[in-house]
Amino acid sequence: MHLNPFLTSFGVFMSPALLTISQRIRHNFAKIPGSVDSLYCLKMAILSFILMFLSEKRALCRPVAFVGGTSIMNDNAPEQFELSVNHTPDRQFSLGFTGLFWRSASPDGRYPRDYYLVPEVNALLLRNNLSGNQTNLYASVGFGIAHFEKSTGENLKGTAWAVSFDADTETRDWYFSASTSFYKLISDRHKFQSLKARAGLAPFTAAMGGLHIFAILEAEWKSKSPANDFGPLLRFSHQNVLWELGVSARSRFKFNWMVEI
Repeated sequence: MHLNPFLTSFGVFMSPALLTISQRIRHNFAKIPGSVDSLYCLKMAILSFILMFLSEKRALCRPVAFVGGTSIMNDNAPEQFELSVNHTPDRQFSLGFTGLFWRSASPDGRYPRDYYLVPEVNALLLRNNLSGNQTNLYASVGFGIAHFEKSTGENLKGTAWAVSFDADTETRDWYFSASTSFYKLISDRHKFQSLKARAGLAPFTAAMGGLHIFAILEAEWKSKSPANDFGPLLRFSHQNVLWELGVSARSRFKFNWMVEI
């Protein structure tokens, strides 16, 4: 295993910042009983720095990775935890699993627990490579199980299906993406939908193989409360690891990370 001296120094330098962010996330998470614990976010942040040292391969951290590769993607917010693991046996598709866990406030002040556990197939529908620019379109479909807890306390469990689309285009100086997801319990009308759009600019043009940074503005709509949100994120990527730190207009702190191995 080859350790990059720059990355090692950068990880040590960022440790106090990660601790501060973790404390702020803990304060924010405390407002929602049962939310994802902030210590987990801190552990994932530390893990992301460790995983940076495991490969010198240039990776884009997308649903369909390089042939033989495995991508791991994790999104964390006060009311939501999402984890996806996908393996790519062919350059056109990958096989994987997504777990989505959600807690949203009900009118009576309760926080019902919802989750989806869905094995899925991801397909690369389009890849357009131009000079200094790449555009991608992905689709995913899966079937699994779901659980909803109604505001009355009634629990609904059963088979669920899911479908999603993701598109992105970027250069080393700018970045745009859009995505939509739909999860549905087959035996009941309960469902979860989301729409997300992003636009980002790089404050500087990083050297090939160096640390890439994007300042991103994200707008998001979800069928679960809070329904609408937007805010800034900082996106960092180096070789096979990508991680994001952000805060929304609702003071919701976010920590996302992705890695290809």
